[in-house]
Amino acid sequence: MGIEALASPSRQVALLTVAVALVELVTPVPVVLGYLYVLPLLLLSETAPPARIWRYVALSCALTLANLVVPHITPPDGSVLTNRLIVCGALVLSASQCVRIQALQRQRLQLEGQLAVADLRRDFV
Repeated sequence: MGIEALASPSRQVALLTVAVALVELVTPVPVVLGYLYVLPLLLLSETAPPARIWRYVALSCALTLANLVVPHITPPDGSVLTNRLIVCGALVLSASQCVRIQALQRQRLQLEGQLAVADLRRDFV
């Protein structure tokens, strides 16, 4: 495996996701590090279609909530559960903004293309 394979965006997203998940598993349950899933989400949102972004958010939320039961089952304290649900909400909000920005960029490119075609037609008339 060369440097090029490690530098691919999907590989970076996978490595960052695994790193965040492992760090979250070794920290105490009251410490919520799920916000760090935003970094791979931003990398993913540059090239991925919206469906893949939403799948990643579902995975990130599942990993954030899984820390309540994975190392050892902890009776859910209200504040810990609330913090983790807030992180999930923040991830969903971040993903919706990424998808919205993608749509706006597509719309801008489409309008620029239409403008270029109109300029070309004007030059020929």
